[in-house]
Amino acid sequence: MIRFVLMVNKQGQTRLAQYVNMHNIEERCALEAEVIRKCLSRNESQCSFFEFRGYKVVYRRCALFTPRAHVCRHTRASLTPSPPS
Repeated sequence: MIRFVLMVNKQGQTRLAQYVNMHNIEERCALEAEVIRKCLSRNESQCSFFEFRGYKVVYRRCALFTPRAHVCRHTRASLTPSPPS
């Protein structure tokens, strides 16, 4: 099950954040900052899946935005975002 979806630009600024379960603001900010930092620090040759706080993070780099999805570890759901047109 997808827990949240983030769309972030290359500078690391969040452009869209959608959460399935509500988190408090402090937890959201900390979680977003950590996931963004980890995704942007990975180079192009690394896999676009990684474990983070017991979740599987799936991300894809696009020309304008870097969408990311946080996926629960107990499901086999996947997210394949399409690049902006």
